[in-house]
Amino acid sequence: MVEQRITAGEGPEVPLGGAALLAPFLRARLGLGQPHLPETFLRSQQGWRPPQDVDTVHLHLPDTTTGTVPVRLYRPRGITGGLPGLVWFHGGGFTHGSLDWGEAHVLALELASHARIIVASVGYATSSYPDALRDARRAWAWLASAGESLGMAGVPAAGGASAGASLALSASVAERTPGTPAATAFLGLYGLYHARISAPDPTTARALADLPAGV
Repeated sequence: MVEQRITAGEGPEVPLGGAALLAPFLRARLGLGQPHLPETFLRSQQGWRPPQDVDTVHLHLPDTTTGTVPVRLYRPRGITGGLPGLVWFHGGGFTHGSLDWGEAHVLALELASHARIIVASVGYATSSYPDALRDARRAWAWLASAGESLGMAGVPAAGGASAGASLALSASVAERTPGTPAATAFLGLYGLYHARISAPDPTTARALADLPAGV
């Protein structure tokens, strides 16, 4: 495990993510002109200031079939003893996303600062769904078992956004590594939780075919 400490308030610029692909598409389909959607629509909050009371540590879980799994740990300053923990998975449709995305970096910083919890944000592989789930399961197995050594009080909660919400639920409950504990709580944002997804009907399939590439 490799560790790199970053001081509070530091961090990467927050990229836009998949919204850059969807904004023009939605504008055209909804018949909205540019005056209805200002330049700041779906853009990163450039005026956002990172909380100054959170320390960030970079960890890497080695020896996986997809390479190392990066984990970014966010811990609020000035608190001794164990804190509630949350293992967080960003979204991106299983094909995009990183630890620097807004719903990873910004959300983790804000949660750690305002909720006074430790957030472990997982940078899983985005090459395919099986690789993403494999990394998510490995990360959960390690963080759920070793959380106390990182300052967490007992087994953490699991959560994620979009595709990350699905990974969090699968990795920490439904398909977790045998012998590892289940999540104590679940925080899912706009996830997909169906056990089985049927093929779309012809009308829906034609509508989906119009989506821009990469969405």
